[in-house]
Amino acid sequence: MPHPSPRALLDKHGLRAKKSWGQNFLSDESILDGIARLAVERPGEVVVELGAGLGHLTERLVAHGARVVAVERDRDMAAVLRVEMGDAVRIVEADAARAAFAELAAQAPGGGVAGRVAVAGNIPYHLTSPILFSLLDQAGDVSRAVLLVQREVAERLAAGPGTKEWGLLSVLLQQRGTVEIDRIVPRGAFHPPPRVDSAVVRIDLHGREPRDRDPARFRLLVKAGFGQRRKTLRNALQAARIAPREVVEEALRVAGVDGGRRGETLTVEEWEAIDQALGPAADAPDGFGSFSPPTGGSAQYRREPRSTTLLREESIQTRSEGAGAMTTFNGSSAVQGGYYLSKSNWEIFPVEKDGQRLPGSASEHYVRLSTAAALLLMPVLGGLMVVFLPFIGLFLTARTAVQPIVNLFHRSAQDLAATVTPGWAPGAAHFTGKRSEEKGAEQAPSRETRLEELAREIDAKRRS
Repeated sequence: MPHPSPRALLDKHGLRAKKSWGQNFLSDESILDGIARLAVERPGEVVVELGAGLGHLTERLVAHGARVVAVERDRDMAAVLRVEMGDAVRIVEADAARAAFAELAAQAPGGGVAGRVAVAGNIPYHLTSPILFSLLDQAGDVSRAVLLVQREVAERLAAGPGTKEWGLLSVLLQQRGTVEIDRIVPRGAFHPPPRVDSAVVRIDLHGREPRDRDPARFRLLVKAGFGQRRKTLRNALQAARIAPREVVEEALRVAGVDGGRRGETLTVEEWEAIDQALGPAADAPDGFGSFSPPTGGSAQYRREPRSTTLLREESIQTRSEGAGAMTTFNGSSAVQGGYYLSKSNWEIFPVEKDGQRLPGSASEHYVRLSTAAALLLMPVLGGLMVVFLPFIGLFLTARTAVQPIVNLFHRSAQDLAATVTPGWAPGAAHFTGKRSEEKGAEQAPSRETRLEELAREIDAKRRS
């Protein structure tokens, strides 16, 4: 029996798609079946589904013999899954961006599984980057991922060197394996339809062994190369303080990479060669390089709203930078006093661990940012004043010199008006023959009235 349509299921349970959650439910059976075939290579395989929603993809995965662990954050959707899917799947109410795949696989129906698991899902557009970084961080536990993402994102992930789509995630994912676009999914295949088309992308994370020296430093290295695309590779790496200037120059020479190239022209192998040539990250001087990788213990993930940075609490190493101690997360955020500043959108969010907010004061950070902004703007405002102040003085001087001439012309115009129109006075309604009502004066006689009075006076003189 086919799974009911998204509209029918929503109506049945009295629900509506939540736009703020990015809920767009895929209803095309052929596309759903194609995703399931890519995700399930053999019956009995464990598949972790991210964002199970109403269960349309879940049903197809089960039909292909998968043991499914469905991750769904929305309690309403989770309730629908329990009603529609019953005990056929294991339902976990959790955030897909913070999923621990090995732990979820252990909860699969019929018992856990040793080794890597498959991941599938129609993921919300706004969670694409956090989920992909989570896959990279747990690449040792994942064999492949089949995801339905925004078409533009899929094209960037599968892009090659030398194209404008080639970027950080392209390098990091293709360093681990292969990325292929299976098909384009039109927006009309969803309910409700999104504003853009989507694409099914398959990511194999076991096809290639990374050859970098330090994974954390490698991620920061690639991010620096793509962070300022107009800069040459040499200048971009030096601006990001990957290493001292002479170390960067020597690493580029050893790796055989021209420092005058742009970051988007480098292949995965060339990025790895630069990382190898930079030497151990632990040997970097203070103020250079990235944070150290975790030294042990389970990593607790925390992702704050509107931030695309996935934080790992154990991967914090404070270092001195300028006037205060700063900490970097994957080269994309800075933390100080229990708060981190997302460099992607320059917003401050509290860092939490095990549900507890770490100590710190957000107001201190806003004060620091405001002070820095004021210090940056003061020279700009001073320069503008130096440029425009002479023009302002010249304008005031010219106005003072011209004002007497303007007053003379004004008085001449008044005298001329009084000569041409008798009884005219400034402010009088002379077109209607009325004197200024503001002075309480009586109405002046009209021209016709004066002519009649003059005619009567002439007639009286003639009679006399």
